[in-house]
Amino acid sequence: ELELDARVWKMRARSIPAVSAWSSAVAKPAGRRCLAAAARAVFGRAQNSSFWMPAVGKKPRSLLERFALQVFWFHAERLGWSRKAVERLGRAAGAEWWVQRRTARQPKAERGVNWHFDKDEDLLDDFQMLVHPLVATATYLTSAGAPLVVLTRPTFLAEPEDPPLLPVGRAAADAFVVQPKMGRHVAFRGCLMHGCPTDLEAVRGERLSVLVNVWLRHRPLNLERFSCSGRSRSTSSSTGAALRFAPGTEVAPVCTEAAGKTLGLDLGSWHLSGLRLLGDKTLPKSSRGFWSVRQPRGALQVTLRDPVRRSRHGNTALKKRPAGHRKRPAAAG
Repeated sequence: ELELDARVWKMRARSIPAVSAWSSAVAKPAGRRCLAAAARAVFGRAQNSSFWMPAVGKKPRSLLERFALQVFWFHAERLGWSRKAVERLGRAAGAEWWVQRRTARQPKAERGVNWHFDKDEDLLDDFQMLVHPLVATATYLTSAGAPLVVLTRPTFLAEPEDPPLLPVGRAAADAFVVQPKMGRHVAFRGCLMHGCPTDLEAVRGERLSVLVNVWLRHRPLNLERFSCSGRSRSTSSSTGAALRFAPGTEVAPVCTEAAGKTLGLDLGSWHLSGLRLLGDKTLPKSSRGFWSVRQPRGALQVTLRDPVRRSRHGNTALKKRPAGHRKRPAAAG
């Protein structure tokens, strides 16, 4: 029997910026190398499958579980959650984590990530109900590949069943662009649309990242812990110390006006028009690699392309999983 905490639909990470970035989440080079090696190994076994690390009651049994738990607590405390408050949630608190990897050998169309919203994938598939994580994060372990782009609008109406995309109108809207950089950590509100367009790829090469979503008051359906081999269970104390997740000072984005060509995005039955990001020469010039691109008021328009299709098949903007996006675990234990 499915039991859900109705308060999960009222939760929004409004106490933190829409998008934040830190230049060096894992300070020691040895820690970054160990994390990258572990990420490649997990991707080799599980590809884009995602896994669960409980916030309380279980000890990490691998390097990536330890990392995911550290990320969870950093952001939970940043949101004002005490350890006692998290402990009271029991199993409905934890970190969803997975590895994302793209290589220069892949065709351009496969090196990015399509536009999407993070959500409990199986809850939507099985019960047509929408729940977002509270915070979504990415930690980059290389300095190549397509940038992450996060839009502050449009968002879905905060209701569980078949919610519509809210119109943008003349409301203020920003597009945050974050270039991959070794050690960089990015966090954004879990209800925001995002993608990784290869048209903005400044450096072609391996794009490797560990993604951790922070969940409070809800555990995504069918997520289990990663099945560790004997070798991956053991982590030396020196490796653990080097891997300590400790973001320093936040990096402020370079604020700029929208430039370049106008983009149109399709999300199932919905279409978003009027998005403009950065001019072709903007990306290589900034050493920060983090921009906030203000969209002209009234430029972003949300339209329903096929009302008949939506009424018959539900919200296909949510049901279609982006290519290369995470899936339910292939191996768990």
